[in-house]
Amino acid sequence: MALKEFKRSQDKLGGAALEDVAVVATEEPSELVAFVSLRAGVHASEVTSDALRAHCSSRLSSYYVPKTFIVLDSFPRLANGKRDLKKLGNMAAEHVAGDGEVVADSLGQMKKMSKGAMLANAVINRCYAYWMAGVVFDHLFNCDQARCFVLVGPSVKPWTEFLIRSIGNEQDMFGFLMASAYQDGRSDIVGDKPTVQLGKKELYVFFVYLLMGFPIPQLVQACGLGPPGFESNSLTSFEGMADGILGGHHRWYLWMYLLARLYIAACQKLRLPRFAQGTLIVMATALLPMETINVCNGASGSVGLFLQEWVFRLGSSDLGFCPLYYIFVTPYVAIYVCCFHYLGHVVAYLANRLPTGPLWSAAALGASMTIGMYMTVYHYHMWFLEEGVVTDTAWLEVVVAFVQPSLFAYAMTSVPVRLDWWGTTTLGTYVIHYYFLDWTRSLFEDWLNPALQADPTGIGLLILAVAYVLLFTTIIGPMAQTLLLLPTRLTRPKVA
Repeated sequence: MALKEFKRSQDKLGGAALEDVAVVATEEPSELVAFVSLRAGVHASEVTSDALRAHCSSRLSSYYVPKTFIVLDSFPRLANGKRDLKKLGNMAAEHVAGDGEVVADSLGQMKKMSKGAMLANAVINRCYAYWMAGVVFDHLFNCDQARCFVLVGPSVKPWTEFLIRSIGNEQDMFGFLMASAYQDGRSDIVGDKPTVQLGKKELYVFFVYLLMGFPIPQLVQACGLGPPGFESNSLTSFEGMADGILGGHHRWYLWMYLLARLYIAACQKLRLPRFAQGTLIVMATALLPMETINVCNGASGSVGLFLQEWVFRLGSSDLGFCPLYYIFVTPYVAIYVCCFHYLGHVVAYLANRLPTGPLWSAAALGASMTIGMYMTVYHYHMWFLEEGVVTDTAWLEVVVAFVQPSLFAYAMTSVPVRLDWWGTTTLGTYVIHYYFLDWTRSLFEDWLNPALQADPTGIGLLILAVAYVLLFTTIIGPMAQTLLLLPTRLTRPKVA
């Protein structure tokens, strides 16, 4: 329609000023970009973008007025003389991408994002904010396998445990995994393939990984600054590294992320197509032994063993060795690789086909929460994905792992609230809440539960838990994020 109006009306464009016109729609979100070429003898100053926009606005509804007008000397042509619409589409996408803003991501890297990418990031940040609250809930109440250990006291009402466990459920980590892979594998230029360039980003993640494994709580306790009831452990002892106030296994997500990035980079060096990359890692997941690989050897208490434990220990000392990967790390790597290459295409395909609006978002949110509550009651622990144990419900775990966070992300597309403050500071919250985790668990389990026995509603514990989560996600976590990002800010990173 816009194209017809261009060619039909020429009175405000200096007569027959335009030689050719093409209007191209870009992706995520769709924006109209108009390309025009001028007839011989017409100067570019006679046909400006403002004049073209005013011309269209006077004849078309605002929905059909192109967002951007680009004057070309000549249109790109195919060998048969026709206009190269694919190249015009790439040019439109590049222009829209270049029309974005420079923003800092969650790792402090400055990036120039298109408006479509910023819109997608706003949705992702809403998801991150909720999912991180769920992670903190889950860890605070020590939910593992069939029960939440902090909630087993007689003072905790059944409905209180039900509500708490429905917030901290399995969708949280799978949601983080899928969203981060989508962000890493997304390209603002149509037709570009996602790539992994190993560099400062991976080094920074590894720095945070080491920081989470360093026994800072033991140092605090050894200095007499920790709460009573916790004994300090020797920093060089096997038990002190793994079973102190900070458990090393909490770093598994960052370790999985690094392994996935290294795997994709290696495959790119070998020029393996993305289908082969996904196939190989899925086969590795099925064929690798269920036991973790021991990489720690040496005399107990030696400096070398201490360093090996610090870098590689992801589990407790009852395993008897330092694992290079957990049983469930490889499946997570496979999921990341597949999402990195294909999730963006799935989102782009569904974006223009799924209905939108508050009603559909509310329905998706209700479906996501309902699935989470049913999984909480009947199938809380992911035995297949997290333990490598093949069960009759393995298919259910895989389906739910993708469907539930996807429904939640779809629901967040219509939420009119920006949660970037919470969404971009999840790394700080993830790191810092572990340093207080055992202390706060003890507080809830030993002190608050008995005090709440007189509460017949069972809501008091939930209110205190929500207050605890808000404290970490709103104040303490962002402060920790600021400290974590100091190295990247001091180096003044360039626009990526």
